[in-house]
Amino acid sequence: MKTHGFVMLLNMFMMNFALGEEETDDWLLQRAKEVESKFIVPCGEEYELSMLRDKRMRSNDMLQLIQQLTEDRKQLAHELSSQIKARVAERFSAKEQYKQSKKELDTRTRRLEKEKSEIQTTLEREMDRRSHDWSVRLSRFQSEEERLHERVRELAEQNVSFQREVTFLEANKAEASTKAASLEMQNSKLNDDLEKLRMEHEKLQNSSVDLHARFAEVVEERDHIREYLKDKEGENKALHKVIARLQTTCNELERTITGLRQGCTAELDKKFVECAGDKSRKLQMELIRLTGVEQKLRGEIRSYHLEVESLRQENITLLNRMQGAGNGAIFCSIRLDQELQARVTSLQMQGLSLLDKMSQLCTKLLDLIKHKKHENKSFSGNDVLTVSDYTFEYQSIKGGIESLKRSLKTINYVLSEKLNVQQKSGEIAGCGPSREQMDDFELKLKEEAMLSRVLKEAVLSKELDIEQLEADLASSLRLQDVMKNEIQRVQDELSCITHKAKQLELQVSKKDEAMNEIQQDFHESAKELAALRGTLKTVTEERDLSWQEAKQLRRNISIMQNEVVSLKKKIEALDEDILLKEGQITILQDSIEKPFDIICSPRSMREFDME
Repeated sequence: MKTHGFVMLLNMFMMNFALGEEETDDWLLQRAKEVESKFIVPCGEEYELSMLRDKRMRSNDMLQLIQQLTEDRKQLAHELSSQIKARVAERFSAKEQYKQSKKELDTRTRRLEKEKSEIQTTLEREMDRRSHDWSVRLSRFQSEEERLHERVRELAEQNVSFQREVTFLEANKAEASTKAASLEMQNSKLNDDLEKLRMEHEKLQNSSVDLHARFAEVVEERDHIREYLKDKEGENKALHKVIARLQTTCNELERTITGLRQGCTAELDKKFVECAGDKSRKLQMELIRLTGVEQKLRGEIRSYHLEVESLRQENITLLNRMQGAGNGAIFCSIRLDQELQARVTSLQMQGLSLLDKMSQLCTKLLDLIKHKKHENKSFSGNDVLTVSDYTFEYQSIKGGIESLKRSLKTINYVLSEKLNVQQKSGEIAGCGPSREQMDDFELKLKEEAMLSRVLKEAVLSKELDIEQLEADLASSLRLQDVMKNEIQRVQDELSCITHKAKQLELQVSKKDEAMNEIQQDFHESAKELAALRGTLKTVTEERDLSWQEAKQLRRNISIMQNEVVSLKKKIEALDEDILLKEGQITILQDSIEKPFDIICSPRSMREFDME
């Protein structure tokens, strides 16, 4: 039983030391089995020992047996010691090899840890540097991209605003060009009209000079007639009083006419200022009206000139007859007949002209009323001018009718007086010679008075006509001055508009230059943006590559960390193995240092004997 326990202990001891190589452990196991086989007692011998124990064998046999056993034990102990020494030597060599391998492992682990730390620090530094660089680049590119987006937005807004300004300026330019063209056309028309008016004004001045010369001649003739008629002053006082009263009335009428004309001109000026858009049309209508007035005045001047010439010739013939002829009654009757005939013809012509004027005025008024009814609008400046012309013409016609009535009355009175004179001359023919001479003288005086009345009436009518012509001429001159002022104002406005058009053209050219500069800046910014987009693409690609490299490095770092963890685990396992080996070595050292008295010690022998 003890032998079996020793064998088990030896097996456990050998198993504890069997951590070397696999071949050495197998060999030690084989040797342990051989030793165990040597210690195993066969069943027959065990039976004999038991029988001897029972029969109380002799001591000699027992001693022999003990000696044999001791020899076997010594041999076994010798073999065991040799095996243990060999095992110890092997263990020592294994320990040396272990120490060397441990040193190599330590150096390798230190080197690996150092390399790992260096690689980790370098990787961390590189990662920090690259991440910082890429973050800085990314922030810079983002800021640059935002700035470029803002710049593009601003340029787009500026482009839209400049396009709007360009369209507005083009529209203004087109309007200004059309206005300038229309104003140039109006200016050319006004210049032509001004030239025409100047020519007409020169003609009117020449005609007025002629009229003044003729009027001076007529005044001289009138003075001669007044010298001739000085002896008739007594009879003409009443006529002078009538003429003075008529002149006062005429002056009052002229004052009223001038006041009405001034009011009409003021209203016309106001309406003309309000209706600035119809200037050219008004000026054309006014020019047409002035040409009509001029033609009318020229016709009247011709008629008056013819009448003055006829009166002059009649006066000359009258003077010649008065100087050469002695028969005064026949001369006075002939002269009276001639004057009456001339006055009747002039009154007929005046009446016919007045009727023509009345018919023309009525037709114009009817046309104006129809036109206004058709248009159903308020009066414009031109309409006010036509109304003022119609009022002036109506007043002139009214004055002509009054003068015609007055002349007809005088002629009627003269004709009645002539009939009375003829009746008296018939009665005087049957009387005596003295009475006949007295009545003849009275008839001559009456005929002379009638003739002077007729002549004074003719002169008064001529003076009224001349005054009317002077008033018309003054009004035409005033209108001509107004036209000149209006033309000058229109020319000033045209010059201002041309100056503004030039300024607008300069502004448009400046705007075009600014637009060209902005377009160039926009193209340059677009090119810069395209280049920055290309660089941004390359940067994004580099960033993606760097991220991929970083991911790969992270993967490598994780793999290396896993390897380091596995190496740490291996190192821990090696440390455990080393500790186990050290424990085994200490056990072996303790077992080697203790005496080996398992079999040969006397204590064991005593115990064995007792058993």
